[in-house]
Amino acid sequence: MFGDGFLWAAGSFRGRLSQGSAFLVATCLTLASAACIILYYYTVLDYMPSEPAPELVRAILFETLPTGWLLYAVNVKRLHDFGFSGWWALAGLAPGIGDLIWIIYLVPGTGGPNRYGRDTNSSV
Repeated sequence: MFGDGFLWAAGSFRGRLSQGSAFLVATCLTLASAACIILYYYTVLDYMPSEPAPELVRAILFETLPTGWLLYAVNVKRLHDFGFSGWWALAGLAPGIGDLIWIIYLVPGTGGPNRYGRDTNSSV
């Protein structure tokens, strides 16, 4: 999973991604982003005596935008596992619907091959 597979899972918009793999990649990306923000806060901002809020906002944006893009790629591949177009992942940006997008991590994808690739839940 890690190495080339992790880079494909988080950086490509093609193919399908199984339920377990998608959850693992999304969890790793989220934890890495949180760790970077915390590390930045306690190292760089600790030495800034006044007004750390703008710097913290920049740090969060610097981490959130790339992580959001990578998580979007994971969501696209999860939707592909159900046979849906990746464009449906944009619906996750709408208020209220974004909370529902996590359902794709809880339900197994469709069995058998579809137009996005082979079955990712098979034992082969």
